[in-house]
Amino acid sequence: MPKHILAIDIGTNSTRYSLYLKKGYKLIESGVTITRLGENIRKTKKINPKNLKLTLDCLKKYIKKNSWASPEIKAIGTKALRTAANSRIFIKAGENILKTRIKTVSGKEEALLGFSGTKKALGLKKMFFIDIGGGSTEIGTSAYNLASINIGCVTIKERFLNSYPYKPEGLKKASTFINSTLKKVNFGSSQGKTPLECGAIGGTCTTLAAINIGGKTYNREKIQGYRLTVKQIKNIFNKISGLKLSELKKLNGLEPKRADVIGAGTLILLCILEHFGIEKITVSDEGILLGVVLLGDEYKVEKGQIPKQVRDDKD
Repeated sequence: MPKHILAIDIGTNSTRYSLYLKKGYKLIESGVTITRLGENIRKTKKINPKNLKLTLDCLKKYIKKNSWASPEIKAIGTKALRTAANSRIFIKAGENILKTRIKTVSGKEEALLGFSGTKKALGLKKMFFIDIGGGSTEIGTSAYNLASINIGCVTIKERFLNSYPYKPEGLKKASTFINSTLKKVNFGSSQGKTPLECGAIGGTCTTLAAINIGGKTYNREKIQGYRLTVKQIKNIFNKISGLKLSELKKLNGLEPKRADVIGAGTLILLCILEHFGIEKITVSDEGILLGVVLLGDEYKVEKGQIPKQVRDDKD
């Protein structure tokens, strides 16, 4: 019986892994690679062959790196694999590498996994949840009130924010589009009852924390539980909005390969915070992958089957 679980998240912008001890869900190590599986999917409807190979090579690297633990492997795919016409080609090749199933989760399943993992990692009883991804963004007020919306840092960048520094008309169009999408979200009985604490995950949020902290290397211990106010986020956004791409890539705390999408992700975050009246966020480096380990296959969101470990959030 394996003592470890290797959880892998194949996302639109990045592919990440976390290795956990089964006992106590202790995180041993984690990593992320910018693979852009969802690049230009909105236009082409297909995964680019170059990015497909890059992501498969990343899976090979993760398997080799963690082979010492002989772990049980759980893998999920999100927005890019939900929408690409040729996703089955990738999934078949990826499953051959991992020797296990790659589960393409729905938007609501992605939201529940992220919510559950973030809640556990931050130790919060009540929480507004935000996960800004490459192709979709998940938000919610509880395990019973979660939504996945079709905006992400890659898609907003491709549609509106392709020049550096950003052009005012691009920022205006992007903000209008994001806000119009948010207006369609309805949390039912929890609408307007935003919890005081806001747990935020994903590369945009961890990168903003890293930029605010400063330093040239990513420090997970400092990132985990780090708090950012709306004012601090706005200050960072105003700074990065006026930089050339070459200047962005040199910014402390920002991985160069994430430089072209960090502004789009930050704008999404600011729009969400303003829309729901949230004044600060608590950043977590752990989220969806911890959710994958915690929940396993014990959920069917579309049928209202919520695992017992998160049922106490019901209003």
